[in-house]
Amino acid sequence: MAALVASQITNAFIEYENVKSQKFRVEVPILDGSSIEYVEEIRRVGIEEQEGARLTYLCIMRPVQVIKQDKAAWFLPLPKDLRSSSLSLQIPTLHMSVQVNFEHEQLGTTFCRFALGSDPDLTMNAFHQEIASARTFTFEKEIEWMQTHGLARGGSLDNAVVFSKNEQATKATVRNAEGLRFHDEWTRHKMLDCIGDIGLAGYPLHGYFFATSPGHALIHELLHELFKDPQNYAKILYTNKSDKMTMVQWYFIADEVGRRSSAGHLGKAAHSSILRRYEIV
Repeated sequence: MAALVASQITNAFIEYENVKSQKFRVEVPILDGSSIEYVEEIRRVGIEEQEGARLTYLCIMRPVQVIKQDKAAWFLPLPKDLRSSSLSLQIPTLHMSVQVNFEHEQLGTTFCRFALGSDPDLTMNAFHQEIASARTFTFEKEIEWMQTHGLARGGSLDNAVVFSKNEQATKATVRNAEGLRFHDEWTRHKMLDCIGDIGLAGYPLHGYFFATSPGHALIHELLHELFKDPQNYAKILYTNKSDKMTMVQWYFIADEVGRRSSAGHLGKAAHSSILRRYEIV
């Protein structure tokens, strides 16, 4: 999801092979535990532009929050003096900040910031360099519990960073022989998760996003809170045709894709190797 969102892909059909039962819960391949291989494959096959669409985005108008014990997440509006006099001329950008507190696991408190939107190429390049290769992670003490409960059965040091407490030092030990890809790799992976989760909003967002020790469930609940009240956001149609803009209206739900395709909004179905996006004309 994060690779699609950061690439600003708006029309993609995801196909699974060797799935024999519709009742079987399918997971996309974990690969190395990050999204770097998906990002590089998207770059390899390229992105096909589609014409005739309009960019619609959601401007955060009121603070929205979810607080669960030591975890919390917020959407906040931009201050009025930072907004364009006409929102229809404003290129949507979500300014994201994530804090992760693992003091109890000898990893301390770390921060990660990322701007999602504005210039598609800058967003993609920054994501590729700073976020995409951050791997999922776990703690050694949790592995046995997860596998006992049928989780992480395909997990290994090849697709996850594993930390263990080091009683003889102040920092946790990394079990992976190659070490970390970034000094704060676990925090960057949390940002990667948040980018993918926020893509489920169905539209790009314009405003601020803050989270402390987030998880998938927390961000999903934050999106539900956002959409509970239409006064929390304004749906904006971008009208500045002097700029070529990528339409970042996310259609990941299959029936939504089918409905819009049959209505003539999406054009012909694309093969999974062709990832398409829209362009303002």
